[in-house]
Amino acid sequence: MNCKEFLAAFDNSKRLVCVRVSQPFLIYLFTKGNKTNALECVEGLPKGAKFHNSYYEWESNSAYLVFSHESFAEVPDGEKLPILNIEHKEIL
Repeated sequence: MNCKEFLAAFDNSKRLVCVRVSQPFLIYLFTKGNKTNALECVEGLPKGAKFHNSYYEWESNSAYLVFSHESFAEVPDGEKLPILNIEHKEIL
């Protein structure tokens, strides 16, 4: 999704990023009986980030969650929204 398409459908914030969530991860997460260890997010969204929308991209087989925050760089009209990499570590 590019910035112009997003802005046409939602609010006018241009300080946007996407967070990619793979289909296999979603299936694992929502399957009864599957377990995960406790995780700590070490790289991710800043506190106060606002969720705006989600969409699915068949080419990457992933869901994307769109967030805004004042610390994100402005995305010019017509440019693809940047992907924010999320990093977790297990808490033992």
